[in-house]
Amino acid sequence: MFGVGPTAGATSFPAHNLGVGNNPTVTGGRVNAVTDSGDVQGDPTREMLIRAHGILMIIAWPVMAVTAIFFAAWMRPALPNGQWFQVHRILLLGSILIGVIGFILIFVANKNNSPPGLITLGSSNVRHDLSIVVIVVIWLLFVVC
Repeated sequence: MFGVGPTAGATSFPAHNLGVGNNPTVTGGRVNAVTDSGDVQGDPTREMLIRAHGILMIIAWPVMAVTAIFFAAWMRPALPNGQWFQVHRILLLGSILIGVIGFILIFVANKNNSPPGLITLGSSNVRHDLSIVVIVVIWLLFVVC
């Protein structure tokens, strides 16, 4: 359910006129629709950073990294003289660069958390732990190769 503004005293929930460029926001606080208490607020900058993080991670891993693996596995006969390796390396380096930028963006988006920007290991969200492990492994791969 999307909404903007205070909920106290509302007798109905009309259709939202979000307009062009006005995306629905997600509140950081709790809103109880039954008791009509709370205030729907959002941080458009944080939402934009989270979306940018998602977009960059999709470009980096499912697109660029998979394409790099494809070139290493299947394009050797088609691109002689090591050209396949050059394409493979460029795609992987681009994937690492874009992935690190996306990784940094999520910390910037969470800068107002307590402690600021920190995603701690052992948190209730396994995805946070996994993302830190993946970035460490990728940097080790980058350093070793």
